[in-house]
Amino acid sequence: MKDFIFSNIKDQLLNHLNDKASERKTRPVKALELNNGVTLSVQASSTHYCYPKIDYGIWDSVEACLLEGTVSQELLKYQEEDGAFRVMGFVPIDLIVAEIIVSGGIKEENSNENN
Repeated sequence: MKDFIFSNIKDQLLNHLNDKASERKTRPVKALELNNGVTLSVQASSTHYCYPKIDYGIWDSVEACLLEGTVSQELLKYQEEDGAFRVMGFVPIDLIVAEIIVSGGIKEENSNENN
């Protein structure tokens, strides 16, 4: 029970990565907006920098791209400059889960906040 939050977020992330229409299996999934203002694109498929290179399943590492905000130095160690984007390849999925947790979780899509 002590790892409930971690395993719950990891399951949520894996479900998000596996949420691809079969005809679009290698297209990117929607970027994650975190509660601290970070927007992070997390991807995994046979065409991304992840392991294993599969289109559906459970991954040990994923590809991430920081679109907005600031993340931990530990995550930035995986960064490679790719033009305007900060692409990070083969990032341990547990590190992404930890980043989501310290960021306050994934922002609810149905939020009624006025921005």
